[in-house]
Amino acid sequence: MQYRNMMKAVLLPAGLAMSFSAQAVGPEWGYDEQASWVSVLDDTVQGSMPFPYPYATCGLGAKQSPLNLTTQKDFSDIPRVASQNSLKFAYSKIPVNVENNGHTIKVNTPVGGDNSLSIGQDRYTLLQYHFHAPSEHQLLGRSYALEVHFVHGTQDGKMAVVGVFFKPGKYNPGLQAVLDNAPVTVGGATVQADKTLNPSDLLPAKHTEFFTYAGSLTTPPCTEGVNWYLLKKPVEASVEQINQFKAFYSGNARVPQLANGRQVILH
Repeated sequence: MQYRNMMKAVLLPAGLAMSFSAQAVGPEWGYDEQASWVSVLDDTVQGSMPFPYPYATCGLGAKQSPLNLTTQKDFSDIPRVASQNSLKFAYSKIPVNVENNGHTIKVNTPVGGDNSLSIGQDRYTLLQYHFHAPSEHQLLGRSYALEVHFVHGTQDGKMAVVGVFFKPGKYNPGLQAVLDNAPVTVGGATVQADKTLNPSDLLPAKHTEFFTYAGSLTTPPCTEGVNWYLLKKPVEASVEQINQFKAFYSGNARVPQLANGRQVILH
């Protein structure tokens, strides 16, 4: 999950604010060195742990993401509960603002925008969404072709991320709209105020069933305290579209982490 340039209007508690700051200015990292994230040294910082090692939580944290969500085809290893708090999406068109940040293709949403997710009494603002190939979360130890993460935050610092899986199938106009505006150059951005994208185009028609668990960012600094919501029903994209994304990024996925006693719940 990518968190560069988070929306400044969202007020964050000290821990999360520090994590986002570290992600923005911290030392470089790559997916080929995941086991070494914990020991990446920031030699511009003086002091004791964890400050010289801004990504220490990636190796020392007990609630890391992603996870292999289930090991049983019938989901019998996951508690199932009737959800009292459904996911209520209020997504609408946003101006094109697509970034190639060196780790993924990311769509930035307008500061103070109306796109939101409501869960019970909590209302989360959509901050950005981005893609991983293959998926970071797994089912039965298997990855999907792609996974999109919709990153949300509240004024008091709560974080909620919705994940949607992609499988090969029909052409996906919503995904193509992002791909058509994705900058080829790392660090580049396509900003077009007169053109729009609609994040709801990447949601399945039905999203009443979803997995939940307590986790973390999936990229350095791997900050914990993130509430995850993974939609059970995948969406489709053509093989050509999947390969088009892989021409930008392939293998930009963190490996599944240990559950350490955490419970995944299916709603």
